[in-house]
Amino acid sequence: MSRGCEPTTIKLWESWPTEEAMAPFRAPKPFTNPLAVPQLLSGTSFQLDCDSGLHRIYPGNATKTFAISASYLGPTLELQRGDSVNIQVNNLLGVTTSMHWHGLHTPPEMDGGPETTIPAGSSFTASFRILNPASTC
Repeated sequence: MSRGCEPTTIKLWESWPTEEAMAPFRAPKPFTNPLAVPQLLSGTSFQLDCDSGLHRIYPGNATKTFAISASYLGPTLELQRGDSVNIQVNNLLGVTTSMHWHGLHTPPEMDGGPETTIPAGSSFTASFRILNPASTC
């Protein structure tokens, strides 16, 4: 009797779940909400409020959300290369949070993340010059 590896045939198509087995994981009806497009803000001075809210992502169901100056998502900031910006972030969440400027070239102390937290009920103002060429971040 051999103690080596014996060839085995695996028939993947026999182990796939049936339509009936997948039914509980499918949406009960097609997604019908319009695409959420965040508000566009332009300028060099911004005030953003981090807060919780409710939003109907799916008809008939209110979902608890964390958002920025809205009940869902947050604004898109339009910034101009060379401008110096001041962005005040107010934490109304009741828990410590942070704000990271994804894709922007910023000084480390302005970039958010675990080293720049904003305690509940506090504010943080990020001030930096926009160095990025035109893009979306």
